[in-house]
Amino acid sequence: AALRRFQQDPYAFDVIVTDNLMPGMTGLEFANAARKLRKDTPIVLISGFVDEAAERSPSITRSIMKPASGRELSAVIQQALANPRAA
Repeated sequence: AALRRFQQDPYAFDVIVTDNLMPGMTGLEFANAARKLRKDTPIVLISGFVDEAAERSPSITRSIMKPASGRELSAVIQQALANPRAA
């Protein structure tokens, strides 16, 4: 559902925040698909475990471990918006 929404209008989003474990695909798979549509969107990956492939992926702008406070998540999103990296 989220990928379909992004496909409809990728420029409606300033940042993507995604969990790594989702039904049907991983957060990294989602990020890779989103990058094909728009290379400059910052993507923040949230995970309860370390996924080294995702951490190294050029599709992921920043990552944060669960549990994270709202303040921590806000800081990571601000960092991602300030320093997006394109794949």
